[in-house]
Amino acid sequence: MLHALLLLAALQQAPAAAPVCPVTPGPLSAEWAGWTTTAPLTAAGRPADLATAALTPGHRADVALLPASGVTFATPLARPAPAGSTGGMLALTVTSAGKYRLSFGGAIWADVIGPDGKTIAPVGHGHGPDCSAIRKYVDFALQPGRYVVQLSEGKVTVIGAMLTPAP
Repeated sequence: MLHALLLLAALQQAPAAAPVCPVTPGPLSAEWAGWTTTAPLTAAGRPADLATAALTPGHRADVALLPASGVTFATPLARPAPAGSTGGMLALTVTSAGKYRLSFGGAIWADVIGPDGKTIAPVGHGHGPDCSAIRKYVDFALQPGRYVVQLSEGKVTVIGAMLTPAP
């Protein structure tokens, strides 16, 4: 009896099995529909370059990241970028107040800097849909204005990124 109880306890604590994904993934929900269209974009390495690094809402950008050691961030990072990591900055413009979702195709740290130069605290986060290339998302409550997304702690040279209204 004790053996059965221990086995039951172990099964309840075991992590959920990863989903079995089809070779050809199904369509994404409307929330992430823009992930299927992509355009290349190079992250800015200094604030003066942000005009050429604007994220278009509703469409995925395959963002070329830079060696983080060479990036001059608009606002100092809360924690130093690890040696050998990648990063950069993106500009985004919000025209309506609301909750917005930044989705990413890989591991990356993202800080959103408001028009006043202060870091915006996230209001939510999670993982993308099972069997998709969306690894994570972070939600922010934003007002109309221009924002800077500071990307750091990357382990890849190109990462998918997309801004959409959050549900």
